[in-house]
Amino acid sequence: MGPFSRVIAYAVEQTRDTRTIEAVTDSLATLAETVLKQWREMKLSEVDIIEESIYLDEQTLTTTLPVLWKLLRSCLFATVIVLTAMTGRILNDRRLASDRG
Repeated sequence: MGPFSRVIAYAVEQTRDTRTIEAVTDSLATLAETVLKQWREMKLSEVDIIEESIYLDEQTLTTTLPVLWKLLRSCLFATVIVLTAMTGRILNDRRLASDRG
């Protein structure tokens, strides 16, 4: 996701079409809502870190959880890279920074 997020960030910085920036903002909001909803519905989100060894088997602890956390971290960092570019554009573009639609 790293190189892909850098390409998106570069495109956000270079585009002159404000509708594209707004579309990326909407897409990121939808992504965040989807990930949050799916995390809440997952049984792993209900297990407290202290109780992991009680409720989870060895394969889940050694394979599934590390891969899941790596995926979530990668998604978070990719989102931050894109949001950093978008914040710079919004602050430097009068049309994006205004309250008018």
